Amino acid sequence: MSNTKYALRANTFGYNDEYYNLYDGSTDGRICGIYETREAAMDAWKKMEHQTVKNQPLGSVLFYRQGDLGALSEEEALALDNFVFARCGEHIWHDEYVDEECETTIARMNVEDVFEFLTKAELCSYTLVEYQQTNAKFYVWWLPEKENYIFSDEGMGGSGGVCQANSVEKLYADYGWFLEYTLDKCEGDYYHFTGALNGLSHSPEILRTLIATDPKIQYDEAQQTLSLQDNSVFKLVYPLLINPTIEVREVTIEQIMEIEKNLPERVY
Repeated sequence: MSNTKYALRANTFGYNDEYYNLYDGSTDGRICGIYETREAAMDAWKKMEHQTVKNQPLGSVLFYRQGDLGALSEEEALALDNFVFARCGEHIWHDEYVDEECETTIARMNVEDVFEFLTKAELCSYTLVEYQQTNAKFYVWWLPEKENYIFSDEGMGGSGGVCQANSVEKLYADYGWFLEYTLDKCEGDYYHFTGALNGLSHSPEILRTLIATDPKIQYDEAQQTLSLQDNSVFKLVYPLLINPTIEVREVTIEQIMEIEKNLPERVY
């Protein structure tokens, strides 16, 4: 039996106050399906693209790429228009630009044609990712006080799924700035904890050593306030805390899918 699993992750359509653009979700997009074989994954992928295409802002993305970004040439746009016209007898190109609501026309094509068009246009709503079962581990943040995970809010440039990475270091590197918006103990660039060190930490002597050697870790004896300047020291200190604000948990891809399954559907 193969050790490989295949997952479909959702890409993100980000809005810049004028147009939408598409962002790769291969590392952190919401998991929408897990499959034992590539064939099963491909079949599901094509059907999912066809089911969702009319609800995606494809025209806005193409218009933005053709105009402001200059990433879609007139020749490329016309080639996409010819592809659609040959299959459903309608154009998506009008007055030298792609129709901003062309997704309605694109949706009239069959499953195979829609998938081929989206692949050519680099507009797929999902990405197929291959994982080895033996090492497909991910790390996420858990909030003990709120009994919930930290999610990468789409409004702040995230995927809308749970913050995740294949190592603890990458979790902090990629999503550390989300902590500033999530943790109640964060004020400006600092994280604050109040109390005596032996009440805050199960290893107060180790914590004292860190305070003495790292200027980003400060403790006010009079106010009994521990201050951590940024995420680089936060990840050093939180394992020493008796009641940590967050926990790092190791999860499988199936567990991530279970976490994300009740998230609200995107509306564009």
